[in-house]
Amino acid sequence: VLSRKGEMTAAAKRLASAAALDVGFDFPFRAESLSAFAWAVKTNACWKFRYLQALLYANKARAAEADAELRACESAMDDVSALLYRAQRLGGEWARADLAKAVKLGDSWRVGLGRYALAASEGRWSDARQVLSEYVQRYPGKLGLELNYARALVKTGAFEEAVRFLESIDTLPSELGEKPISLYQEALGALADAALERGDKA
Repeated sequence: VLSRKGEMTAAAKRLASAAALDVGFDFPFRAESLSAFAWAVKTNACWKFRYLQALLYANKARAAEADAELRACESAMDDVSALLYRAQRLGGEWARADLAKAVKLGDSWRVGLGRYALAASEGRWSDARQVLSEYVQRYPGKLGLELNYARALVKTGAFEEAVRFLESIDTLPSELGEKPISLYQEALGALADAALERGDKA
């Protein structure tokens, strides 16, 4: 509004104040905000405006434009939530760099899940298991960590350990669609198959 009125100095100050705000809980979704973000990107070099524009593009199923804006933020990002989002969307070398930076800025169980997700997406299950073996100890009771750790155990053939681990934790139906019973059955099934191959009769 200020810029449309020609009050450019006041508009720049207002934009600078906005650039100082945290973006961790911002989820823009209104299409009419695109023009405002486009103006902000041209007017202020802060990465946060490109990031918010990327979120809005993603919300509107404009994936290529969202990813382009995230890449344009380059190494300026210094918010853990933003880094985790970009790591999840872009993967690969972007994710490795972003996750390493997130660890330094504010390691948490969510960062652990991000590190696990990257390794799992690349089929590096031993690395995924190693990552979560640390985080499940640091953040006991976090079901997302625990179930994915159990999955990593199953994927690396540690079926007995997976069964013991699943029996040691408390699980409830998850909004994320995690199914601990499926992991438990898979681990037990693998143990049963191994027993049959050995000729065990018990």
